[in-house]
Amino acid sequence: TQVGAVTRGSYTLKIVYPILFVKNFVPASYLQPGQVFDFTDLDNAAASQLFNEVVGSLAPAFSLYTNDPGKGNRITKLQQDSLGFAQSLSAAVEQGYQWKSDRGLAIVKTAIVSIEYDANTRELLKT
Repeated sequence: TQVGAVTRGSYTLKIVYPILFVKNFVPASYLQPGQVFDFTDLDNAAASQLFNEVVGSLAPAFSLYTNDPGKGNRITKLQQDSLGFAQSLSAAVEQGYQWKSDRGLAIVKTAIVSIEYDANTRELLKT
């Protein structure tokens, strides 16, 4: 069945292949002396792109997680299994955007702070 939810949390990126990351992703303007590539800089278009790709991968990651029989097919386990969800999110990002193979990046940790279900989903969960 389909469920609707809003989730809040954070994720941790790891640069697993630094040379690949610099060659294939860091904009040339940041390769000048004195420039710093900052993932948290709101004006950094490249960092914003990464964030948007993660957001775009959330639905496939939830699907990967809940369709894994080893996870008990329960979305409610997400908050208790941040490492397992990180693996699902990393796999979804890799499948959609090839972070590890093209950019040298991987999602290694997640922290799901809250999951709030929409009204239809709350009713479904009651039954």
